[in-house]
Amino acid sequence: MPIVAADITYQLSGGAANDDPNASLGGVISAEEVVDAALHNLFDKVSGDESAAGDVEYRCIYIKNNHGTLTMQGAKVWIQSPSANTDSAEAIGLGSSAVSATEQTVANESAAPGSVTFSAAASEANA
Repeated sequence: MPIVAADITYQLSGGAANDDPNASLGGVISAEEVVDAALHNLFDKVSGDESAAGDVEYRCIYIKNNHGTLTMQGAKVWIQSPSANTDSAEAIGLGSSAVSATEQTVANESAAPGSVTFSAAASEANA
């Protein structure tokens, strides 16, 4: 049986029991999944002052293959619906740890992870 969408989960980081998206800053994979299709499910609201100051925030999540026997190959990740707001931008980057290893932890949501290159990745073609 092939890998299907239900086999793939999006897990928070920040420790095995972390359920706070704001604390998903790398480290051990959490048992908690990112809440799907919920507003502010991964990033907090950005205030007017934060926006004016050019606030940049980071989160680390794990994409997990729960299929019992098959290994995911040739996977691609992209931002399906970028914000229409010209004052904001989204980007994603592949972590620096090996597959199935623990990703680095950053000090706070404003600290960029080292050795990670970010891209707008707004379509499957540039995922």
